Amino acid sequence: MPEFKAKKERRAVKPTATLLGSTASEDRAELAWRIAVPVMAAVADGARSAAREAAAAAGRFARVGLAVLAYFLYSNLIATVRVWIEKDSAGGSLGMWWVHLLPLVAAAWLLWREERPGPLLRRWRAGA
Repeated sequence: MPEFKAKKERRAVKPTATLLGSTASEDRAELAWRIAVPVMAAVADGARSAAREAAAAAGRFARVGLAVLAYFLYSNLIATVRVWIEKDSAGGSLGMWWVHLLPLVAAAWLLWREERPGPLLRRWRAGA
């Protein structure tokens, strides 16, 4: 029976400790992905909480479409940056931290806006 040889080394089966010491761009991309998925879950949960507080007066399903769109954009941006890191592109040189920063800033803005509403929001809440 001939021995099976993989054409390409699979990074998904490499231990994380091996990926930490590697300088190969594919290994760095795999490590960034392994870190990004749990961080993405935590960030999405924080953004969901902020959006829930900001939309307490709105209808129950008023912001579902916006939430689905936000998640779609967030996950696609994470996947795009992973490819940039794999290909050693200029966009991947910053890593993935800035992608997580975008929804965190949006969630902080939603919370801040709820605490300090501007004149238009005050007028809308008053029913004018």
